[in-house]
Amino acid sequence: RVEECVIRALSSWMLGRAEAVLPPALEAEQLMSKLGPSDTGTDYLLRRATCSARIGALMELGRYGEFASELQSELQHVRAIDHRAAVLLLALNETILDELLDRRQDVVERLDQQRCDLPPVDFSVYHALHMIAVCRAGGLSGQHRWALELLERDWPRFVRSPLRKAGNIALHARHARVHLLVTEHILTSRSIKNVPREIQSELRFLRAYDARGLVVSLHESARLALATDDRATAIALMQRACEHKGSGVHSDRARHALGMLMGGQQGAELCASSEQAMRARGLLQVTGGDPIGIMMGPSATSKLIEQVRHELDLDQPLSASGTRGGSDE
Repeated sequence: RVEECVIRALSSWMLGRAEAVLPPALEAEQLMSKLGPSDTGTDYLLRRATCSARIGALMELGRYGEFASELQSELQHVRAIDHRAAVLLLALNETILDELLDRRQDVVERLDQQRCDLPPVDFSVYHALHMIAVCRAGGLSGQHRWALELLERDWPRFVRSPLRKAGNIALHARHARVHLLVTEHILTSRSIKNVPREIQSELRFLRAYDARGLVVSLHESARLALATDDRATAIALMQRACEHKGSGVHSDRARHALGMLMGGQQGAELCASSEQAMRARGLLQVTGGDPIGIMMGPSATSKLIEQVRHELDLDQPLSASGTRGGSDE
């Protein structure tokens, strides 16, 4: 019965069915607790994997307070006994918690250290979770080149592995990658409107992937539109994303960004209602009202926001702002 519950919990998370993870994960935990404490062996690692899936499901269901509490407790437990495989299973969840708590220090150093603990196989779930965490940490820390260099090594291995078709992991991986690529394009390209084929291809793939992938593509397309100062298109894309069923519980964060972009009374009301909803779910770190911060995402550092503002000439008086990079005269 324990094995059945573990398989149901893990497969439900892999398929992106977060609501179906919790009942079997809870039952598995209750059954395994009756077997007594154990810090080693296959049963222990299965217990930790089930716990990691439950924690990830809480995040995907928008139960942020429970997510943070259970993750911190689990990290304390596995680090106390130096169970590195269990820590690796939590790499992505821990990086997401860093984003929610606005913890930018040490995330890169931690992931670099954990990279040394990855198993010596071609590409496993541990590698995939670490790769996704690195992409997100690149945005959180502002160290995009570090993240891109590691991604260049890991992405070919990922697309050769069976995990490229593994539902939830595949979506998380593609989402994290395209967000990082779009950020790098906004920061470095002299013509933001000329979107690289790599990004265009990824956005097309996500649009056709499933409902959640479509929402990701709408969000990233909105970021690109806002980067070219096309606020109207960015608002329209964000409205489509918020209205789509694939936005799920995380639509509150998107609705907050949309309200900030819209402005006025309607935008203020949208922000107020979304903030109330997020706080009710335990999310206290709410994206501010700076359009550049919205464009770069909730994990953007103030240094990165100022860098983008400079790149787009938005730190210059309006009369001095023309095409990106200033006048050619």
